[in-house]
Amino acid sequence: MLKEKKYFGHFEYLKGLLTIDRTIDSTNISLCKLPLFKQEERKTKIVSHFLGIHVHSIKLRNFIKLPVKEVFFQHINPDDTFSRLDIIVSLLAIENEKGLNDFGWNLYTKLQTNLCSKEQAEIKKTKFKEFISLYLDNHSLPDEPLVINENLKIVDNAQQLALSIFCKEKDMIVEVKKKMEAQNTCDRLSLIASDFSIQELKAVEDRLLRVKNEVDICQLDAFLWPPVLSFFDEITNKISLLYNVKNFVDIPFDERAFARFIKAIYHFDEVAEWKIDKKIGYMKPFFPKKVRCLTLEAPHPVFCFKNKKNRFSFLRNIVKMKNAIRKVYQSKIENYHFDIITHSADNTTQSEYMNDVIYSNFDFYNLLKTISQKEVLISGIKQVQDLEDIKAFPFGKDIAIICKKKNLENVISKIKDYLANHLNKKYTYKIINKNEQCDISLFAKDNLLYEFSVYSAIPELDEKFICNSFSKSTQIGNIFVPNLADEDTYRKIIFSETK
Repeated sequence: MLKEKKYFGHFEYLKGLLTIDRTIDSTNISLCKLPLFKQEERKTKIVSHFLGIHVHSIKLRNFIKLPVKEVFFQHINPDDTFSRLDIIVSLLAIENEKGLNDFGWNLYTKLQTNLCSKEQAEIKKTKFKEFISLYLDNHSLPDEPLVINENLKIVDNAQQLALSIFCKEKDMIVEVKKKMEAQNTCDRLSLIASDFSIQELKAVEDRLLRVKNEVDICQLDAFLWPPVLSFFDEITNKISLLYNVKNFVDIPFDERAFARFIKAIYHFDEVAEWKIDKKIGYMKPFFPKKVRCLTLEAPHPVFCFKNKKNRFSFLRNIVKMKNAIRKVYQSKIENYHFDIITHSADNTTQSEYMNDVIYSNFDFYNLLKTISQKEVLISGIKQVQDLEDIKAFPFGKDIAIICKKKNLENVISKIKDYLANHLNKKYTYKIINKNEQCDISLFAKDNLLYEFSVYSAIPELDEKFICNSFSKSTQIGNIFVPNLADEDTYRKIIFSETK
């Protein structure tokens, strides 16, 4: 039998960790649990097809990707101590192996000798050295991933976490064994029982502190919806009693942009579209459409899995907070419907996505500057008084870029160059040319964030009107906007078509 190898598969039907055990006459495969495969025969045929080998049997295993910080945080106690100091000892051993200290292996051997016989400790050390070499030098995947239970507590293979921390990896593959008991803790007492000196204990504590700083505190985004607009400050003050409110921002929306924002925020939750539409409908009577976006710091987060599929982790504390707020304020809202008061990210991955949606890192103002110099007018931004009105361009709000016919090709070329050179890799864009009009759409995670069009001709308006509009425009910084009368005309014609 050949040595077992593992692959991260990314095929049309397969996304997960594949364990391939080749024998003379058969191939056995372990892969992540996929709802697509309902029949054993279909599973083996599909895997055989994509791997190009005969598959004899498949063993389903539950592999998922989790942020390293979430697994790490689960082992920080309420008193800020760490319950798995063996991971820090393993980390110091890795650093010793790579020449970053001269004592890590000594600490590792001390700890292992206290847990098992001296001979077994040497065997573990040898295997760990091989594992480090394979992973760091040969870039081979580990024989077995980190195993956790439903509360994200480590069940087996804790050294994988130490290696992920050493490599500064953001995410790691874990196997979920929901009902398994967590491994025994390894606290300061365990190190003292392993005959760690005062200096050695301090070295472990110092490295732990550095890891905490490197991993960073757990931050989650939360939202207050328009129905509780009059209670924004009151609710924010109450939340601050539970979490550190790092910052917050109030974002105004028009009707269409608000609906787009809601759909983008709930996209990562995989909520059915009809449910999101109902939520938007429930909030339609509430004006103005203003949302408070808060960034919360959770120093001692407690995660577990959200549902039976174990696909997403969620922060228990944040769920309790949302339920408490809903219970208090639902009676203060006329025609209340469930879940129109507050929302939040369930985990750090969702929070990072929501941050991309709120603070899109797309510098719209600089894009406008690249196509300015009296070449274009910007329509659709109401009541522009100064540059800050443009820099605070609302999420997802449609605008129109109006230019003269002779400049259309040049303006579109500048927009393409800007998007190609300045767009964050998390975003994609689509450009559709339509004779004398060009539509540009900007997406994050397949969700429409911005949409704007370039016009050189507008139905119902002749070229003379547009030329006159340029002559009457107002310059704000490097941006030119129509006067109020022309802006009103543009809005009635252009934006009435897109409602």
